[in-house]
Amino acid sequence: SFSQEGKQAKGPVEGLLQIKGTLEDPLLHGSLRVTNGEILGAHYFRQLRSGTLWLEFEGDTVTIKDLRGKSGDGEFRGSGTITLSGFVPSQYDVKLEVVSPKGVEVQVPELAIPESPLAKRFKFLTTASRVDVRGHVALRGPAESPTFSGEGIFSNGHFTFPPSHKHPPPAALMEWFRRVYWDVNLKFLDGAWFENELVQANVIGQLALKGPSDKLQVNGGLDITEGKISYL
Repeated sequence: SFSQEGKQAKGPVEGLLQIKGTLEDPLLHGSLRVTNGEILGAHYFRQLRSGTLWLEFEGDTVTIKDLRGKSGDGEFRGSGTITLSGFVPSQYDVKLEVVSPKGVEVQVPELAIPESPLAKRFKFLTTASRVDVRGHVALRGPAESPTFSGEGIFSNGHFTFPPSHKHPPPAALMEWFRRVYWDVNLKFLDGAWFENELVQANVIGQLALKGPSDKLQVNGGLDITEGKISYL
């Protein structure tokens, strides 16, 4: 399996990796290739198809020569480099882009839509946030404070924020987010539904996020074209 969370994974894997040096300063040499991979039940994808991963290892640098896959009706591609300190990332220069006209289907279990009175009638309201995503992003800079930049366009799905207190994200993930400097534009259109315990709202608009996580500035606005409020 490519992931501990994957329910099923398949696809040919080829690679050879040599490790020299010490645990504190290892030197890597080799490559790894996965072609035509498929994962069912991957963390952020219900089904990841046509997966390709080509990594080159040289010294303290991991080069992502090719990264691609399909989810829903969309396809993404990525590339870049990650510099290691020991076996831990110390520097990022990675980019990812949705190259298809339609968005990539993405789910975020950490953003579980809270249970509400509406859940009695609509069972999907208690599932993970799920939406189609288009756009491009990049992660660059030192691991202590990398910059996450780009544009994301969200449509055809249901999402919530902030994360549920009953099912919080892993502590390691939250610690990573706290180190990030944000410079992203988020657009919501074509059936993007925001939901929490009391509200269902079909939103359209744009938000710009800029700054470190602890001093994040949010500019823009969202219009509600349709929605429901529960007072129960």
